[in-house]
Amino acid sequence: MLWERAMPRRKSGRKPGRPATGKGQTIGVRIQPVPLSALDAFVADQEKTVSRPEAIRMILMKFFRSNGYLSKA
Repeated sequence: MLWERAMPRRKSGRKPGRPATGKGQTIGVRIQPVPLSALDAFVADQEKTVSRPEAIRMILMKFFRSNGYLSKA
């Protein structure tokens, strides 16, 4: 078939894309330009290199702890 010639079969059983890095549920979020700029400024202010997703996790954990949703330990 023409399709089989155009798309070669994969020989390994691996899935395409980046391998899983951890456990948890993925949540897709759209962020408007103003809060995105604030997020990028937060990332730039960190001492070590932090990705946007890691920065969002950091901000959420701080918010949850300071507002009593998580223990401060």
